[in-house]
Amino acid sequence: MRWRERLFVVAAAEVAMAVRGRAFIIGIMFAPVMMAAAIGFQRVSQNRIDKEDRRFAVIDHSGVLYLRIADLAREWNETIARRGASGLRENDTAASRILPEPVQPAGTEDDVKRALVDRVKRKELKAFIEIPADVLRGGPDSRVRYYSNDATETTLPRWVETNVTRAALTERFKASSLDFAEATRLTRQVPMSRLDLPTWDERGVARESAVDPARAVGIPILAMLLLWFAVLGSAPPLMQGVLEEKQSRTSEVMLGSVTPFEFMGGKLLGSTTVSLIVAGVYMTSAFIVAQWLGYVDVIGVRLIAVFVTYVIAAALLYGSVFISIGAACSDFKDSQAMMMPAMILIMLPVFAWPTVLRAPTGALAVAISLIPTATPFIMLPLSTNPPGPPVWQQIVGLCLTIATAVLFVWAAGRIFRVGILMQGKSATPAEMLRWVRKA
Repeated sequence: MRWRERLFVVAAAEVAMAVRGRAFIIGIMFAPVMMAAAIGFQRVSQNRIDKEDRRFAVIDHSGVLYLRIADLAREWNETIARRGASGLRENDTAASRILPEPVQPAGTEDDVKRALVDRVKRKELKAFIEIPADVLRGGPDSRVRYYSNDATETTLPRWVETNVTRAALTERFKASSLDFAEATRLTRQVPMSRLDLPTWDERGVARESAVDPARAVGIPILAMLLLWFAVLGSAPPLMQGVLEEKQSRTSEVMLGSVTPFEFMGGKLLGSTTVSLIVAGVYMTSAFIVAQWLGYVDVIGVRLIAVFVTYVIAAALLYGSVFISIGAACSDFKDSQAMMMPAMILIMLPVFAWPTVLRAPTGALAVAISLIPTATPFIMLPLSTNPPGPPVWQQIVGLCLTIATAVLFVWAAGRIFRVGILMQGKSATPAEMLRWVRKA
């Protein structure tokens, strides 16, 4: 039997052992179920808007702003009432009524604040604000103070900041004898629409379409997460499998028929096949979800080919990493300690993705994408949006990734051949390096 045949025999055995268990079915369904639950929760929750009234007190040391704030709150509440009557969908910043109330000074300033704090704690008020006396002069210290015990609240603070500013600007223009409405019109910001490059049909008619954030950002992130789940579903079990065979001594019989490289390489090919099976399930789930959300046109032949390519690259690389860990360890305690750095290697590209997204063609993004452990998780999201990375960058990244995987498998085989005789004793890094060089 030639070496290629022995390699595929080991791979087939690895696939059969991985997919026949009940745990594989449960694990492979975990990500689609979680995705469906997340999308379902989003669909349900977007119609369950928080409509709780935002009642707050106003300590107005300026003596003039409260009436303006009350007028703006009245306009806001009338807008909400009209939307509710017409049946239009409301968003989270336009569903709650804003109910300001003035604070009549009674006693010292501390007494007033103590009374308001008690009302906030009793949930009679959402918050209270204090407007300084010099707010109309616009000094550097004329800052409105917002007091609340709800640090996660965003609707009311945002409304207060926007509308106190509007009220103050109105009074400032009024005091300077300028027309606030005219000044607002003259200083109104020019809106901008972000569009894709125009295309022309066969009749020469130009077509323009707006940039869709779900396509520009959501699709790349979803592709990276699916890749991450596919790798995590098959690579870590390799470490446990190698370690179990090492401890049970069954691998000694295997090494009588195959070389260590063929043994490790076969297990890696089997693990990669399992990753492709998992990826196929996830891609099918993604297609169903995309069809439901109206993005089915995104999943084309190019995207599927790119996804499969980087699934293979990531499965080979991280599978070889976990095979190396299993070959180097003598018990499960050691393997768990060494597993943490491997998991960090998988997580780092995910953490680096926001930086790459802001400048995908920058020097830092290119450098990160050529690091073998980061290449699949960076190149795949970048490739989902045309034109994607340059061809040379993708070829170099894939070549470095495959070369690194082959190096790890070769080293793991040499470590495994010697380490199988080292029962009950963990090898030091220096010893493992010597085994790689001289085995």
